[in-house]
Amino acid sequence: MLAVPIHNRVRELVGTLKKRTFKQIDHEIKDLVKLYGEDVRYLYISCLVDEMKFHDRSDGVEQMLIHLINQELSDVIKKPNFITLLDKIIGISKFTSAGLLERFVELLKMPVLTQLAVCLTACHCKDQTVASEGLRYLRAKLPDVSNLGHLSQASKFLVQEVVHFLRNEKEITDSVRDRYITTIFPELKSVVRNQRSEEKASLAGVSYTSVAQAMKDLGPRCTESRKFFSKVLTSCPRPAPADLAQAIGMMALSPSPTLEKDAPDMIRILEMSPYARQNPIKGSSDPAVSWDLEVFVEGIREVSHSGIWSAAYQMFDYPDFYVASARGFDIILEVFKKATGDSPFPASVFLQKWNNRIGQLSVLVHAVSKEGFFVYSEKIVRAEGFLESKSRSSWRSLDLVETLFRLGETDQQKNVWEVLRIGLKEEPETLLLAALQLPALRSNTFNREVLMMLLPPSLWNYPKTAPILTYLWGNHAEFIQGEAAKLYLCDKSFGTKLLEILNGIGKLENMLNHEDTKFTIDFAMFAYPKEKLDLWLKSKITELRDAFIVPCIDYLKAVRDRELRINWVEEVKGVSSIFRCLMDNAAYMAQKTAQEFEQLYQSSVGQANANSRH
Repeated sequence: MLAVPIHNRVRELVGTLKKRTFKQIDHEIKDLVKLYGEDVRYLYISCLVDEMKFHDRSDGVEQMLIHLINQELSDVIKKPNFITLLDKIIGISKFTSAGLLERFVELLKMPVLTQLAVCLTACHCKDQTVASEGLRYLRAKLPDVSNLGHLSQASKFLVQEVVHFLRNEKEITDSVRDRYITTIFPELKSVVRNQRSEEKASLAGVSYTSVAQAMKDLGPRCTESRKFFSKVLTSCPRPAPADLAQAIGMMALSPSPTLEKDAPDMIRILEMSPYARQNPIKGSSDPAVSWDLEVFVEGIREVSHSGIWSAAYQMFDYPDFYVASARGFDIILEVFKKATGDSPFPASVFLQKWNNRIGQLSVLVHAVSKEGFFVYSEKIVRAEGFLESKSRSSWRSLDLVETLFRLGETDQQKNVWEVLRIGLKEEPETLLLAALQLPALRSNTFNREVLMMLLPPSLWNYPKTAPILTYLWGNHAEFIQGEAAKLYLCDKSFGTKLLEILNGIGKLENMLNHEDTKFTIDFAMFAYPKEKLDLWLKSKITELRDAFIVPCIDYLKAVRDRELRINWVEEVKGVSSIFRCLMDNAAYMAQKTAQEFEQLYQSSVGQANANSRH
């Protein structure tokens, strides 16, 4: 997100168009883009559009605005994510009034390619009014597009969207569809002709053992029309749930010619899977061709009963299943929604025990980022008053975390870390609570590793982490006190931070009642002033007797052995208080303990007094 001063600078630049030339404006925008990224350019276009939409342009700037807007949009529509960008820049999803989209396009005198891109963007809007308006206008523009002939200036991404629209437009026949495609894109003429020939030849006398095999052999083009897919289905046996599951899994595998730069390492491994290399799906590398899920679902409905979908979604645990891209995971979700309507997605199937563990993880790595995907039961992370803002986070699912921790104990540990890395980055506190609320996995080595990765930073980052530490001390006191004690004994520099935490949340007294007397004695020496230390030592001696006195003697011996100072008894904080309290309360010592203390006293305090006299 751009800072307010950058917003103001861009708006100021647009507001002074009348005083500048094209070259001056272009130069300044390029400088800002170099400094702050492409978001500056998108903000600039948005400001230009606002000037055009909401201001009286009788001042002679209208032509400049139109020129600048169309010049910038011509670059935007060449980008792979042009639909998202156009909606962000222009706000197409807000054009909810009838005819508003058409008037806006005409006002800006947009070239045909830009008009196409804007209409396609409208078709993708969730608002049905906007989508219908975009579809109506796009249908009206098809003759103009056809008259242009070969659209040599169109990017491959725009071509892909136009072809996809034509192939899925239900109101035109196959012959009209082919005529549009070959008129607009002459280079596809031979492809379409060959495709129709292949459709006839591909099924001539051919039978397949399953729908999945047929679809793999024919590729995404087999779903381009309902008529052809129906013919494909007649060449196969009636699909069983396992066959349907493999067909869905194959579609989920195919649309991944490239990967996001920040994709987890595991997904990169999956992309290079031997199965993917050795068993390419016909036509899956063509970015302009994709599976038509509507055609697929309708075709299966015609030859199967409605219950097949639920059964199929329980059968993804087969050897070759894996999802190598976010789009592949979306296909799995979209097919189920198209097939079953509003039925809840059976997310629990991905949390069961699988044989194909890498396939299971390839789903989970995408599913964890879907809000609410795994929060389908009462088995969620509990933290009253603490996690309300994350009530729909998948990381609150104890089933999900437990599944990952169990997989972490298998040969897939490296890949499990890749999935957990998402949670460690986005919601470490939720993951920490989940790990603590799985008592059955306390002995799980992987669970322990996660806890040891999450807890120390939470302690060191106080007071930023005050809410979760307060919650932990109130609900998991035994665990967090034990871990804080271990951290202190390993690293005494943690003492200052631990004292700050305990004073801040009011748990110092509780901490000094911890069962590890070695820790409590050492930390009390650090935390308490002399008067308070004397009172604490006396109460512990009278309450616990030798159970506390013996660790005190061990503590004094350890200090003696590590100190080189002659007067260590007086100079080391708290040591003289221990000696004095033990002497004053010698009656609570067992005989053997008293003898041991007397020897220590004579060799330490007695020797120190002798040295001071000399």
